[in-house]
Amino acid sequence: MKDLLVPSEHVYGSDVGKCYIGIFPNTNAKEPNTFYLGQLYMLKYYTFFDVSGVQENGTDHLTIGTGLKNPDATILQSMYNVSYPGFKVA
Repeated sequence: MKDLLVPSEHVYGSDVGKCYIGIFPNTNAKEPNTFYLGQLYMLKYYTFFDVSGVQENGTDHLTIGTGLKNPDATILQSMYNVSYPGFKVA
């Protein structure tokens, strides 16, 4: 978790000598429960956004799941990187 901390020098208007985790509320959003997941977070964790409730049931929320990325996983390489030895055209 330590590698997700952002030094105060990188956060505008924050107190010197503090650290912050790279998840911040969006104070300008129309919906008050909106958060930013910072780049440090997105690089280390796999994040799944499930909008099926919104699309199928008309609910007003979505579900977000998250977990550590598997450093040995190559599924995205094999699907999107044409230089990858296991690349397959769908």
